[in-house]
Amino acid sequence: MHIIAGTLKGQSIQYPKDRSFRPTKAVVREAVFSSLSNAISGTRFLDLCSGSGAMGFEALSRGADQVICVDQNVHYLKQNAKKLQVNVQIIRSNILSFLSKTSDFYGVIYLDPVWADVSVYNQAIDCIIDRQLVLPGGYLFVEHDATFECSINAPGVVVKHYKYGNTRLTRYWFKQGC
Repeated sequence: MHIIAGTLKGQSIQYPKDRSFRPTKAVVREAVFSSLSNAISGTRFLDLCSGSGAMGFEALSRGADQVICVDQNVHYLKQNAKKLQVNVQIIRSNILSFLSKTSDFYGVIYLDPVWADVSVYNQAIDCIIDRQLVLPGGYLFVEHDATFECSINAPGVVVKHYKYGNTRLTRYWFKQGC
């Protein structure tokens, strides 16, 4: 797996060959950053359930000002950050615990827990919405199984769905002034 674009373009990212977690496909990463266009530049990017850190490193490569990667297993995150010689904040934590305690706000949040764990999706999304962790004008991306429907009920949020094989990507845009 390689970083697709930006200052780290072509750099490889290590991930477990035993499939203990599922790295985000290149087509999905490209879709996320294409839809963001220049909105990634200078933003604070939160990568939840980071795994190898592919999304966070891609965000940094494309101009994110600050990248925070949260996962319970940070082995590959640390290994890749060291190899790439980049400064990302790596937090070893359960994402629900992290979301309930963070005092920061984010321009982009990327959520990709274990697909079978529907309760984590629902609790994480509820916490992000209830605590208003996405800045006005910011985005929440949720990567999930194509059979899972995730939705939120919040005023001023524009929803768009994308499908890539068995992967579904749901993008929430939090309009400014809402």
